[in-house]
Amino acid sequence: MNLSSATPQIKSALFVINRLNGINVKAVKVSSPEHASNENIGHDNDENIDELIKVNEDNKVNFIDRTIEDNAEKFSQALLKKTARDFIEKFDYKAALDILDQLSDFPNLKSLREEIRDVVNCLSKKKIAYIREKLYDFSRVFKNQSILSDILSFPLDDSQKKALNYYLMIDVLKEREHIADVLIKAKSLAEFVIEEIIKKDHEGLIVFDGNLPKLNPSFPDCEAILDDIDKKMKKSRGIEDTEERIFSVQSTLNLLSYLNILEFYEYDSQLQTAINGILSLNGERNKVAHGLSEIDTRLLSRKKLKQLSENLRLLLVDCLGIDSSYFNYYDKQNKELTKMLE
Repeated sequence: MNLSSATPQIKSALFVINRLNGINVKAVKVSSPEHASNENIGHDNDENIDELIKVNEDNKVNFIDRTIEDNAEKFSQALLKKTARDFIEKFDYKAALDILDQLSDFPNLKSLREEIRDVVNCLSKKKIAYIREKLYDFSRVFKNQSILSDILSFPLDDSQKKALNYYLMIDVLKEREHIADVLIKAKSLAEFVIEEIIKKDHEGLIVFDGNLPKLNPSFPDCEAILDDIDKKMKKSRGIEDTEERIFSVQSTLNLLSYLNILEFYEYDSQLQTAINGILSLNGERNKVAHGLSEIDTRLLSRKKLKQLSENLRLLLVDCLGIDSSYFNYYDKQNKELTKMLE
């Protein structure tokens, strides 16, 4: 589409139409040698055309290129890509995937590729396929807790992979302000991690009744641990004088009893502090999980949620030996994907 002879208004209008049109067209304008309007420049002269070509300043090796090309991608494509970038930056991978499904193909792409240069500014099918595969992988994590494909390839054991995958999911939910899910899942992750370290360091101490963890009555330290947990539980309830044991080998272990076990074996105080920090939110967590109550946002500021995330990280590093470089996985992926969508 040659716009050289049009008025400035027509040129501007056609450049806009070129961007809004559903069909890719290259708009080209050639400025006059004076870089001004063609007004008052004669076009109907009697000079020999061969002579005019010979003296034409543009017909030289070192000519000045005055062409202005609009290689713009279509407006709808740009809008879809921007929307997808926004969703990715907000960790809403399912929504981004739905948007990218609309970018699966371009009309007549195969036949027009050689003729229309501005297609190069659009996403290639290969890039779209890669991004879609990534987003599908991300969305499966939140849909059914699948482990990320990348994590499966990391040099980690099964427990480390599960814990890292679960932590990254919690961190994304925190960024998306899904506070109820964060509270519920944070305690579950902490219990999993502490359970793993106790099983590793004190093999045989924990046994399972179905899926329920309990103390093994045959373990050498079992009675001493039972007495210690029972004493602390009675103190917290203000019933120290009660002789009957309220915590037994039939009691199901939870995060608090795991903390008591760590205290019994005098584990690192920093680790105990992190667990106490997670337990401090247990009241709000139980209201959400069991009482269907509204979350008191005054008690759960962004600062507290950030601290919760840091406590979980400490557990993963200290208990499972997971390198902290893995914790910004989604941030790295987001930067890569949004850059591909530019």
